[in-house]
Amino acid sequence: MFYMKVNKKTLKSFRRLSTSPDILDRWEMNDEAIAQYDMVLEEDPENILALLRKATTLAAMGNEQSAIEVLDQNESLDADERLRYEILVHRSAGNVDSATNKVQELVLIAPDDIKSWLTMYEVYQVTDRLEERLEALDRVIAIDPVNIDGLTYMALEYMSLDGMTEQSRKSIE
Repeated sequence: MFYMKVNKKTLKSFRRLSTSPDILDRWEMNDEAIAQYDMVLEEDPENILALLRKATTLAAMGNEQSAIEVLDQNESLDADERLRYEILVHRSAGNVDSATNKVQELVLIAPDDIKSWLTMYEVYQVTDRLEERLEALDRVIAIDPVNIDGLTYMALEYMSLDGMTEQSRKSIE
């Protein structure tokens, strides 16, 4: 019998990879992955992870409208949560313009939610909109001055501009 010493992180990674739809998704066996997500949703229609993965897989396949319709199946989503999921769908489809429009809507309806501003930052990461990225991070830090994601992203942004600046040192501290 073969025994291997496995740490918790390795075990967690193995479990994540051993999930059938996830493996199918990674191997670009999209139709098979969607069939697996459908099986999960048939048993548990409120399974948000299966719903979201199905939607983002459809979007990555070029079926953005079908992906949005999948999200419409779940009526329990809050407005801001639904917008975040729509943004993920648009990003999966490579539709930066729609993701940008939705994220601007998101920060209007949930301006005090850190997740809104972090989502805005992530959408703008694939653009050249540095000022908007920094503004989003400023809002995160204004809401929660010790938010590790906001501080880390801010430090990385300043470091990428011209090396370690005084501003990035302050963000790190």
